[in-house]
Amino acid sequence: MTLIAEAIRRHGVEIEGEHDVDCECSLFHSPTPLLVRPVTFGDQTYKLCGVCADNIAVFVALMESSDGSLPWSLRREFGNRVREIGTQAWKHRESHQ
Repeated sequence: MTLIAEAIRRHGVEIEGEHDVDCECSLFHSPTPLLVRPVTFGDQTYKLCGVCADNIAVFVALMESSDGSLPWSLRREFGNRVREIGTQAWKHRESHQ
């Protein structure tokens, strides 16, 4: 538990999101996200920090606008887990249209 998470618990601070759970998208956040929230992409729900949720949303929007033909040089800018979740979400949307 981080010092901030311990302070939240000790002071009884109530805030939307979980403060003692890791973001499922990235193993090596720096700094560590203070909060994660459940976010649904496709048919899966993940516990994500705001940055990762936003990155996946941008990736999915770019995939949709390019019909999935983003060049590798752009895809690799997003990181492995963002690409993995984003690609699954995009495929799910494509199959349900």
